[in-house]
Amino acid sequence: MKETRLLEQVKIYLLVMQPMTGNSENTSLEAISFERQKLIDWHNQQKVELYEDDGPDIFEGGTKCYHKQFRKDGPLQWMNPIDTPDFVPGTWGHGIHEQWIEEENINTSILFLS
Repeated sequence: MKETRLLEQVKIYLLVMQPMTGNSENTSLEAISFERQKLIDWHNQQKVELYEDDGPDIFEGGTKCYHKQFRKDGPLQWMNPIDTPDFVPGTWGHGIHEQWIEEENINTSILFLS
């Protein structure tokens, strides 16, 4: 006898960015939402005029000067901005991804923009 079950899933969008202290291929999941546009708006609201700030040089040790584009002490301070058209994931996967998932399995430790 064939057994079946219904599975209810929700579509979520994931903002994946590149930490400026790592390699180009490094990724970091920064926020999730049920709405793609909310992630784009939030990303853009965090941007400020370009400024310089010292931080750790993970490749050569010590410190180095970084050119930052997100507000100081904000959640994206140490991220490089998404620079692909419409936030479509580029070569290294930075951008907005979509995923179907059971709602109870959404990782609540990640910033959720409702």
